Amino acid sequence: ARRERAGRPFVRPPHVAADARTRNPLGTHRPAAASEEPSFQTGLPPVQRHLHIMSGKGKGGRAEASPSKRPRTTADDDDFLTTFQKSSRLAYIGKWDEVWAEVLDARAELDAAPAKPSPPSPGRSRVVFHVDLDCFFASVVVRDRPELQGRPVAVCWGAPSGGGGGSSEISSCTYEARAAGVKAGMWLRDAFKTCPNLVTAPYDFDAFSAAAVAAHSCVLDATPHVCGLSIDECYADVTAAVADAHAFDDKAGAAIVAKRIRAAIEEATGGCAASVGSAESPLLARIATKLAKPDGHVHLDRASAVERLAELPATFLPKIGPKTGRKLEPFGLRTCGDVARAPLSTLQKALGAGKLAADTQARARGQDPSPEGWALQRARKSVGAQCSYGFRARDAANLAELAEKMATQAWERAGRLDVRGRVVKIGVKLWVALKKNQPFDASCKAGVGHGRCEITNATRSWREKGGVAVGSAAAAVVADTGVSFVDVRGLGV
Repeated sequence: ARRERAGRPFVRPPHVAADARTRNPLGTHRPAAASEEPSFQTGLPPVQRHLHIMSGKGKGGRAEASPSKRPRTTADDDDFLTTFQKSSRLAYIGKWDEVWAEVLDARAELDAAPAKPSPPSPGRSRVVFHVDLDCFFASVVVRDRPELQGRPVAVCWGAPSGGGGGSSEISSCTYEARAAGVKAGMWLRDAFKTCPNLVTAPYDFDAFSAAAVAAHSCVLDATPHVCGLSIDECYADVTAAVADAHAFDDKAGAAIVAKRIRAAIEEATGGCAASVGSAESPLLARIATKLAKPDGHVHLDRASAVERLAELPATFLPKIGPKTGRKLEPFGLRTCGDVARAPLSTLQKALGAGKLAADTQARARGQDPSPEGWALQRARKSVGAQCSYGFRARDAANLAELAEKMATQAWERAGRLDVRGRVVKIGVKLWVALKKNQPFDASCKAGVGHGRCEITNATRSWREKGGVAVGSAAAAVVADTGVSFVDVRGLGV
């Protein structure tokens, strides 16, 4: 619409076919049904899709409804939570364990649950792989759109390449985009300034899930001892496979097994690359993966690991991101070697007197502070659902209804993951606006974000049998907080 008003013609995005076909999760194509929206709109999330449709002119030159009259929040649209859960990147990433459950359930039909990994043979070391799919979302997008090979591509909810969509956050980008200065977490408007020829692509959660299941199944083909970390990475104990691959050399055996797994993943996913780090502990394996990227394998034995670590930035260590790294700099702690050699008291001044300082120093010295032991999958302690974008309540009754929906979503998900218990602790998390009694204020992203908030938490025990429904129980917990419905900007159960 903006182009039309400026006298510029609308240009069809390069990824949309002229025959308006839509892609299904398997990567094939089917004709668009008559009731579906035109294909140039299907890449947008529901909220943005409304804006895209209504800001232009409809068929026959008729103006569509005003943006202010179309559903944009939970107060306007009773189905907002459902569409948000389907289109939200964070909601999807938060459900990565469901993807792993699908992988493990399929494997359970073939194999019995594996015992713990056997200890290494005399003279050999334990070997752990950290397998990480390279720029995963972007890799799947480029796989499905070969014309984007070699071009800077970013995955986000935003305008097709060329501008606009400044409030969208990039979640994944190709190495060509990274070379131009684009990175995950960057706002799209800033990315276009850095890389004017950046191509944006929407999320395809079905395609991401299918590729993840295929990739993780390849790891399980090599060893039954796999622990999922996220939708695109996992740990695997490959001690036995490495010993079978090479009679006496762990490094050579690890290289053989890693090459097999990486080739299998590329074939199974249709072209997605994976990097593999190998070492005697999960900590060092994860660090080795950072050194292996992109599309490679690095093995760190105990002797070389400490030497390599000493030269690396402190931000290479787990739980030391850019923000925490800046806390270390005033104390002259810039590399892992600096952290390893520093007195613990200095680290405690920078990071606090808690466990983080001691654990960070142990990691910098190549020691994994995590407890020993191995599990096929980490035991889940909680299941939840939350929404902090477009969340507004019409009144107290509507807030209670939204809490019931959230609790029902979480309870159904617990059923899918088979983790329900007889006694459940229901916890609610409320984003409460600091600027009271105003449904919208200048700090709210796109007018419907949560803006500046404080977090309120409350809990209550609940039994499934002989009591109220889980949704009603969650609504009661929200009511007990005493927070006014007009100040609630987000809810998690």
